[in-house]
Amino acid sequence: MGAPTAEQSRTAGDGFPWSDAAANAAVLLAEDRLTDAAIAKKVGVGRTKLHEWKQHPVFAAKVTALSDELIARARRRGLARLDRRLERYEKRAKAFDMIVSERARAMKEVPGGRSGYLVRHYKSIGTGETAHEVEEYHFDAALSREMRELEKQIAQDTGQWLDKRELTGKDGGAISVSIEAEAQAVADTLGVPVAVILAEAERLAKIEAGDDA
Repeated sequence: MGAPTAEQSRTAGDGFPWSDAAANAAVLLAEDRLTDAAIAKKVGVGRTKLHEWKQHPVFAAKVTALSDELIARARRRGLARLDRRLERYEKRAKAFDMIVSERARAMKEVPGGRSGYLVRHYKSIGTGETAHEVEEYHFDAALSREMRELEKQIAQDTGQWLDKRELTGKDGGAISVSIEAEAQAVADTLGVPVAVILAEAERLAKIEAGDDA
């Protein structure tokens, strides 16, 4: 549905001398896109006449009612778009959960594999006739990051996200959390030694820095 029409803005017998110009002016004022001078010019009246209309309680009430109607329509359209976005978010979340669940079943014999957050890599060892491949398992930081970003987006779109604010200690300085503490928390979640998480963090840091060695 579009904006209210001039006919919709009229109310017969309400004590205001409605005309096509006045009805159109009420709609344009409710839309709040043009200046009063532009509205007066568009409907073919002087600014003084438009000002007189705006001072009339019936005309002013009609503009308010039309404005409320436009806002309600915009809100309904916005909610419909939000519902569609949330449906897509839900599909992505289910896809992520499926990846984690299937990995957990496939890697249940690997330390930390039941978490579903490990990814398998193959590394070539040796050269010539002694060359062979070995399996390596790493924490899938990329998948974890995508899942966190999706959860953040959902929280933002539903009004549940609060921006971070820096906390300070007793001396006014920033509160810091050591990487060891963060690594220990991840290790506890995955059920693997903290040394594994620290080694993986170091490996990822080298990759981000462009040092693949």
